[in-house]
Amino acid sequence: MDDLYSEIIYEKDEIEVFCGYFLTGNNFDLNTLTNLSGVEPTYSYKKGEQTKGGVRYQEDCWGVSSRGQITSNKLSDHLEYVLSRAFIVQEKVMDYIESESITVTFEVIFEGDVSGTGPIIPNFWLLKIAQLKHVDLCFEIYNYG
Repeated sequence: MDDLYSEIIYEKDEIEVFCGYFLTGNNFDLNTLTNLSGVEPTYSYKKGEQTKGGVRYQEDCWGVSSRGQITSNKLSDHLEYVLSRAFIVQEKVMDYIESESITVTFEVIFEGDVSGTGPIIPNFWLLKIAQLKHVDLCFEIYNYG
């Protein structure tokens, strides 16, 4: 990789890194997304369903997250994991996403002692994320420092 910052490894005792690709909307078929894409979601909830953490979803939600899937804390590992699946989903089910008015979100999440100028998202990865169709980019920073 030619971008120096793409290999940043955050210390797990200071910052944890996760990424996610989420599809949300009203009354779309979660199984259709899974079957058409061939990608197993790490999150799949119908509107009104309660998660293990007690959150009640306001919309249908189908997504792939690196949380619990990638053991390293290297940003590029998390981005690669999620983007590789997001591109498969988009290639195989974009017509369905558009026909159901599904919202597409890519998230980069930092948790921990996040201080100073904040985490760096290398240009290489921003350009990859920008290749996703109809995507909104969300940065979530939870500072526990």
